[in-house]
Amino acid sequence: MAEHSIISLRSISKSYDVGKMHQTVLDNITLDFKKRTITTIFGPNGSGKTTLLNIIAGILKYDSGTMTFSNSSTPLNIGFAFQDYYSTILPWYRAIDNISLPLRIRGIGENERNDKVKALLRRFDVELPLSKYPYQLSGGQNQMISTFRAILTKPDLLVMDEPTKSFDYNMKLRFTENLLQFLSDNKMTTIIVSHDIDESIFLSDRIVVLSNIPSRILEVIHINLLKSKEYKDILDDTDFRRIKETLIRLSSGY
Repeated sequence: MAEHSIISLRSISKSYDVGKMHQTVLDNITLDFKKRTITTIFGPNGSGKTTLLNIIAGILKYDSGTMTFSNSSTPLNIGFAFQDYYSTILPWYRAIDNISLPLRIRGIGENERNDKVKALLRRFDVELPLSKYPYQLSGGQNQMISTFRAILTKPDLLVMDEPTKSFDYNMKLRFTENLLQFLSDNKMTTIIVSHDIDESIFLSDRIVVLSNIPSRILEVIHINLLKSKEYKDILDDTDFRRIKETLIRLSSGY
């Protein structure tokens, strides 16, 4: 394992049987995820990005290779904001109860749970009808529930699969700016899957670009932009435009 890494992947491969076909999705993926950094996984649809996240989170087994975690006497606390957020929301729980579920599992009382949820939403400058049930909310609001639940406990590793795909444009901008500040303040190791080029550059310390399946790493782009609190401060930055052009070029070659 590389020094200061929280997770190391070595030659990870994963295949699926699709009908009579045996399809390799991930082919010899080797990556280190350093502590307190933000990595975005970028690539075409069906390239195994979600499969990779599920392997890292321990939800899915890989076929070959090794995955090691940093030496620790306690298990790694992982928060996961799923792409299919509806399947992870409990329809009989109100919004506030869905967000606070990890605290309930830990035995924390209702008043303290609710206070922590409300404080988190204030931190992100977000208003949610917390007393309503999922069926009464929009897709974007339900995705907020899933995303806030993942970050509520400030996990050792935060894994987010397209966490803003159902947000409207203004909400996405405001949330992403606040998310970057939150991750920085809490020194959280984060892995994100995104199809949004601007969002990926704005948030990340590096972007890992995957090919079509069988998926390999095409390029790893390290980002040294000054971490700004606002999008507008970097959109005209020369390095920002250069990285964006590189990602567009790589995308066109999938």
